[in-house]
Amino acid sequence: MHMNQKKIIHWRYECYSVLILIALFSWLYFNWQVNVSKSHLSESLAFLTGSANFFISDHWLPFSPKDPVWYAILIASINTFVLGVSVIFSATCLGLLFGFFSAYSEYKMQWFTKLYVDLFRNTPLVGQLFFWYFG
Repeated sequence: MHMNQKKIIHWRYECYSVLILIALFSWLYFNWQVNVSKSHLSESLAFLTGSANFFISDHWLPFSPKDPVWYAILIASINTFVLGVSVIFSATCLGLLFGFFSAYSEYKMQWFTKLYVDLFRNTPLVGQLFFWYFG
């Protein structure tokens, strides 16, 4: 097979991929239009300026249920960012701590690290989430 034939085949697969993506997004947009018209909802984003009418318990900026929905989304985004950064920092510190424990020559530290890793490695994530949420 010559180099030009490989380029043509590669170009053909790229065109097929683009056509499939266009078809997929067209289908999604059509379904969205049909469902919005069936439920008699507005297609605009005007709801973002309306009152949120719900309370967010943890917030870094002042928030009340009378604030607009866009502001509630901003508060939720800030909460998600702060939680993500704190979890990444905590997991890094915990990983370093257990790494130092496993490299430590004392048997109790190595045993505790091995127990912790084996316990959490062999349990499914959903089980861990239930344990930490309900436990």
